Amino acid sequence: GYLTRRTARTRVLHRAMLAAHVGSMLEVLKSRNWEFRKPIDRWDHRRQMVVFGVVSVLTVFAFVVICVLVLLSFVQLNIYLTFIWGKCLDPEIQKQALAAGDMCRDPQFVHGIRGWLAEVSSDVSLAVLFDVLLAEAAKGIATFLIKLRNYEWLHQRKYATVMLSLVMEALSKVGLFAILGLVFLPRWYIPVDTSSWIPAEACHNFPDYRMCVALSGCNTTLETTCCQGVLFCVARRLEYSQRRVMFERAVHGPFFVAPFVRILVTVIIPLVARAMGHFVHGDDRGLDVDMASIGEEVDLHKAKLGWRRIVAPVFRICALIFYLNPDNVGGLCHYIARGWPFGSVARVELPVEEQGDGSGEEALRRRQAAEALRGALDQASRKAFEPLDEVMELKMNFLFVSFFAPIMPIGLVPTLLARLLEVRSKATKLFFVRQRCWPGESRLLHETQDSFARIASHMAIVWHTGLIVTAYNPRLYEWPAWQVAGSWVVAIWFVTLVLHLLTPRLHRLRRLFGRRCLS
Repeated sequence: GYLTRRTARTRVLHRAMLAAHVGSMLEVLKSRNWEFRKPIDRWDHRRQMVVFGVVSVLTVFAFVVICVLVLLSFVQLNIYLTFIWGKCLDPEIQKQALAAGDMCRDPQFVHGIRGWLAEVSSDVSLAVLFDVLLAEAAKGIATFLIKLRNYEWLHQRKYATVMLSLVMEALSKVGLFAILGLVFLPRWYIPVDTSSWIPAEACHNFPDYRMCVALSGCNTTLETTCCQGVLFCVARRLEYSQRRVMFERAVHGPFFVAPFVRILVTVIIPLVARAMGHFVHGDDRGLDVDMASIGEEVDLHKAKLGWRRIVAPVFRICALIFYLNPDNVGGLCHYIARGWPFGSVARVELPVEEQGDGSGEEALRRRQAAEALRGALDQASRKAFEPLDEVMELKMNFLFVSFFAPIMPIGLVPTLLARLLEVRSKATKLFFVRQRCWPGESRLLHETQDSFARIASHMAIVWHTGLIVTAYNPRLYEWPAWQVAGSWVVAIWFVTLVLHLLTPRLHRLRRLFGRRCLS
């Protein structure tokens, strides 16, 4: 039969897409890992796998436990600020709050502006640790562990590194809220009468209370209020509504503050540190040297001001933290001690045929060459822009939205505003803060996104079914342990089954609409 123009165009387009797909696959297969060490025999390969498995499991477990304990310390700090320093457990303070038509739920009620500053400082510190430092630590540990796996192909190594760092970061962040949402918040015990509250009798079985008593060395017989501010002891004393307020306050830092703090740490502060570094080391970079002084010996140390020498190490440390690569500026200690390693830009005599007729044209050409050279040195000294890291930020944001949007819908508003600002700041980060990277293939981004979507969906199922069975169950203390565990497992199985039944149909609908758009 005859082919219409639309059908011919569609076939050509399909063939071009297939050729591009095959070409990208061949390009990936040609990328070998140059650190690959060929095993001597199959026993050597098995030994490498066993070492990688044991070291990875122990390292990931220790990393997650340490991160959860550190993040829980910030929750404990908020409890201390609210109930110990803020005296919200004091019956007199509670009566004053009820008389004022309010409830004592933060240190602002007693301490005013000081309580607000303490609460904001705690949230900002948690956001910096939660959203910036934790991701960098997970990435570094994942890179080290994947080297032990000894992948032959670079594509496999990158994929495993990204997925392992994602899993480590997700488990560390989710572990904190799993303890709060599934242990601290639910009604595990029968409500008690707080008028005759004695911590030594009500909290003696809790592990954090025992640890606090052991570390403080207090005598619970004589000091009945000893360690009454620990996490599970406070949960035993508070009502469900008060525990829910504490749980939502714990979400404030990562869900409300962390997106804005990340913009501040990754874009604004590096720009300020870069500007101050250029100002302090202006002579070293050749910014304050007269370009007309050719052939003259300029004493750069005399040109510097005394106060610049005092503040220079502080700005150098900030520059190394936020935007400079220590390996490209002479090393960590060398840069802090001596500063910019490349010196000033000197003039190079141009050939006679390239020199201008007038002094103005020649000076302009020299200035342009010096600016190009300084720009190249500035680019080489920065930390590289990593597209995978930017995509990982979006993935963790998606994980948090899927976890906490049903619990706190109002949190979507600041999260959306922060992501809009962050997406629009990527160009500034690429051109002025980080070293511009070489273009690469996008297959790795798509593969990691598919795997992450599957992992995140299953984690969200476990999380929300657990909240329904435990946190939002008003009669949980009447249920035996087998009933709670059985209800949770059945709920997970049912929702997962429905999800797996709907997924193929959604894929078929997507392909159907894609074909209609192409035709």
